[in-house]
Amino acid sequence: MLLRMRSSQHLTPLESSARKLVDDGTLVLRDARFRFSRNVLFATPSSAASVVLGRSANGRVELLDEAGRTLKYLEESVVVA
Repeated sequence: MLLRMRSSQHLTPLESSARKLVDDGTLVLRDARFRFSRNVLFATPSSAASVVLGRSANGRVELLDEAGRTLKYLEESVVVA
């Protein structure tokens, strides 16, 4: 899993980022899923997903809202006026 019990000297950059977010209460484990307790700005959706999952990830298809919809779905559902 993402936050293995290892010395902070041996954490990958993704694990280190996630550990900081968990330690400050921003990333919380609830219902077997990590969730953000507040807004966090990432450069890309994929960088956010990678921090949470601890591996390379496509944020558009792996990040879900509370209703279980992907970011890709939400982006494609936007009606342009």
